[in-house]
Amino acid sequence: SCGSHYRISGRSAKPGGMIFCSENGIEAADKIKTLFVDSINSDIPVRFLSISYTQLLQNGTNASIFDQYEVKAIFGTANPKIARVPFVALEDVISGEDKGAVEKIFSSYLTESDLSCLHEGIIKNITLHNVIESITILNPERLVSEVEEAVNRLHFLTGESVSDRLSIGLYVHLCALVERLVTKNPIDNYTNEEDFRMQHSDFIEAFRRSFSNISSHYRVEVPVTEIA
Repeated sequence: SCGSHYRISGRSAKPGGMIFCSENGIEAADKIKTLFVDSINSDIPVRFLSISYTQLLQNGTNASIFDQYEVKAIFGTANPKIARVPFVALEDVISGEDKGAVEKIFSSYLTESDLSCLHEGIIKNITLHNVIESITILNPERLVSEVEEAVNRLHFLTGESVSDRLSIGLYVHLCALVERLVTKNPIDNYTNEEDFRMQHSDFIEAFRRSFSNISSHYRVEVPVTEIA
């Protein structure tokens, strides 16, 4: 015989929400929220909300936000320690150390491909923000994309890769490198340059191959001092 089984579950009348906060104030919280909004490729039925960290810390689950929304998670730079609501630190999102937590939170709304794009988008948007602050004459968005392509090719040629956290600093440094070359202000000295040439000739060749499109586009040549 065949038996029927069922389960009754309640559905919250409140819309879902993701909270973003920072001990540095609401403006910093807005920047974190924007980072996520700009990195998600699809519309999801959840509101992204910037909230005062101090308010959360002082009021806990009594904060008015919890009356208005079913809060799924809190993202930020410091943990307000709200009971039964998962917190994910921004630095762990960037480093990938808490990737499982992020995937669990967004798995109901995003495909596996979208989750991957979310993580990559956050890294790229943080990099772009930093590059915009340091680059003065070149197009930051185009330059970041070109550097990203070059670094991916360098990873392929060398078989080496770097962590997501280190990638941000690397991309910013390489974008600044290109601008230095365009403005004819390269780093022109490096201790033991000849030793570097002899010991790392394969890497020098791989770097120049990887950056050949950038060199051609901006009509520059990356000197060994910069590669070192």
